[in-house]
Amino acid sequence: MTSPAGNEQQRDGTCLPREDTGGIPFEKPSRHRSVRLDDLIEYRSRQRIAAELAFTDMIADTERLGLYDADSDEIRAALKVARRTAAG
Repeated sequence: MTSPAGNEQQRDGTCLPREDTGGIPFEKPSRHRSVRLDDLIEYRSRQRIAAELAFTDMIADTERLGLYDADSDEIRAALKVARRTAAG
């Protein structure tokens, strides 16, 4: 099974990057993969940096569009309508 992030979902619920993406170097001496801890920590660091950059971009877009200037009551009303519409 593949997760939305393109990672391979294991039976025990863990996720490992697919080997064709080269996310984490690994060895497969037998049936199971062997991953070095420093490679795993470096991969986690890269993922966190990417997430922080994406979040910073979202904040910049929100500020550019002036969405932080909107009235909170208007936002609540719009969310209520959107949730009703989505619920059917």
